Amino acid sequence: MWLERLSITSRSTEVRDYVLQSEATTMQFLERHTRIPSPRIFDRACESDPGNTIGVGYILMEKMPGAPLEWQSATAIQKEKIVRQLAEIMLEIERHPFDQLGSLIATATSGETTSDATVVSQMQLGGLAQHSTFRSREGGRPLGPFHSSQDAFRALVEAHLRMIVAGEIGTAENALGVFLAHRFRLDVLDRVSEQTATDSNGGERFFLKHENKLKAVLSSK
Repeated sequence: MWLERLSITSRSTEVRDYVLQSEATTMQFLERHTRIPSPRIFDRACESDPGNTIGVGYILMEKMPGAPLEWQSATAIQKEKIVRQLAEIMLEIERHPFDQLGSLIATATSGETTSDATVVSQMQLGGLAQHSTFRSREGGRPLGPFHSSQDAFRALVEAHLRMIVAGEIGTAENALGVFLAHRFRLDVLDRVSEQTATDSNGGERFFLKHENKLKAVLSSK
């Protein structure tokens, strides 16, 4: 059985390629370095790859067993089992901290970014793989990576402020309110001291995270 998922978006090819590469690299990290169930990546290609004759970016991966979680229909015993397994996954993620906040990307031996799964030699943290803020950094590059969550939060809020001014966020009726709400966040950030976990060097630690959506959870019967 083949399952095809395409990204319907107006963003540029560069943005789609970067996000696809980061998604594939993150799954490879989980499969190679953790005990978390993760699909094996057999092949991938970005939309801009000269050798990609399909015409769109793709990730060819292993099909994981199970079905989408139906939380409402699960019994109390099943829910307890699921929560325990999720806790085990969180503990496993905690064993693999990063010293920066960003998105995983793959680099070749030469140091050039690559999308060929067969020549990946290392993984590193790059800018945030987000469609909405990809070109928010100077030079039209993604935001990050960051050495603190405070720097990341500030950069994201400032990026949204610029998009509000440019008319990319909000409407003529609510733009002022949206702008002031983001300004308030910056003011709060300046006054509040963050409570963060630290490593032996006194720096902040960061961990992989996933959007909290039940459709991303597979359960076996």
